[in-house]
Amino acid sequence: MNKKAVAAAITASLLGGSLMSPGVVGASPTKSPSQAHTVSESDHEAAVKLVHNLYKHAKQGTMQERKHSTFVIAKTTMKAIHKQWGEPSTPRSKRQPFETYHAEMGNPGYAFSYYKNDTLKEIRFLGTNVERKHGLGSVTPKLLIKEIGKPSKILTVPNTHEKDYVYHRGSYDLHFIIGKDGKAAHVNLKKR
Repeated sequence: MNKKAVAAAITASLLGGSLMSPGVVGASPTKSPSQAHTVSESDHEAAVKLVHNLYKHAKQGTMQERKHSTFVIAKTTMKAIHKQWGEPSTPRSKRQPFETYHAEMGNPGYAFSYYKNDTLKEIRFLGTNVERKHGLGSVTPKLLIKEIGKPSKILTVPNTHEKDYVYHRGSYDLHFIIGKDGKAAHVNLKKR
């Protein structure tokens, strides 16, 4: 083959795929069934670990926290939370009783509501925004029942019609709020 023929063959292969395999330039490689299965197992394992962690900590009135903090329902004050985490991303208001700390670089988001004396009333775990499927987004009712048993009760959230899987944990209730997609939207912890 002469140089022009080789150049034409290379150009044609670049426009229509590679020399070794057909396809479109820039197309992402497809995952084999075993690779897709591994990612799914990884998501499942992360969800199982998250559920067990939330369930374990709920009995003490706490949730897994970010930034190495432990906040306890009816004991920790708003002032203590602000001292450790700074001002919330979204402060509470008359219309919105929760102040929110949005998820950031590897840290999940949380929202807190308070009693009138500014002690912690409720912790809401919001999960992460990036790669949500690796944690909260993989929590389903089936996974909950398999891993931590049947809920104490199942409620329907009035305004959103989401399902609320409630687990009694000592003096506290752990609520897994399941969205219309069948996956956990967030998790609440309250004193019973």
